Amino acid sequence: MSIALKSNAIIDLATAQVYLDNSSSDADDLHHLGINVVSALFDSFCGYQLIEKAYSAVRLNGTGSDLLRFNVRNVTAITLLEYRSSRSNYTELSTTLYEVDDVNRLGAIGFGGYTFSRGVNNYRTSFTSGWTQTLMPGTILDAFFKEFKRFVEKRGDLTAENLRGQATKGRTYANLREETIEALTAYQLQRI
Repeated sequence: MSIALKSNAIIDLATAQVYLDNSSSDADDLHHLGINVVSALFDSFCGYQLIEKAYSAVRLNGTGSDLLRFNVRNVTAITLLEYRSSRSNYTELSTTLYEVDDVNRLGAIGFGGYTFSRGVNNYRTSFTSGWTQTLMPGTILDAFFKEFKRFVEKRGDLTAENLRGQATKGRTYANLREETIEALTAYQLQRI
């Protein structure tokens, strides 16, 4: 039984092997574990999944402004946006009234003075956000590689048998380095 990469993996195994200059399959479990742990740490710190993901039926609070903020960054597509038309019903909002916020990529922006009514869970949306592995910002990748290398170097003497046990039990990893925190702060979800 080997450790599999999770769907939120910021890099793939081949990229990790090139970075570490180690293509030996003996270290695959360690590399997979490192990729999974560091990817989860980055997602946790930023407050959302960095790797591209499709979301559906996400409820949002209206802002009373022309920007409807989603709980992620780098929104790339909105496939459906609905407003609450009654206690239990939602009605699709015309795409002529909004578009993806291409500047900040935080959600939807209204056209021609359209404002999203202020309210709690009064909008529902389906959308895609995040980055693919090949389009991940360099700042994130640089920080990831440093944290990943640190993880692997600290655990290089572990056997594959021990690694599988850690993967299922969830080994605690040291805090992110100060430089990593600085790099990720620009991508952190800002609560309003």
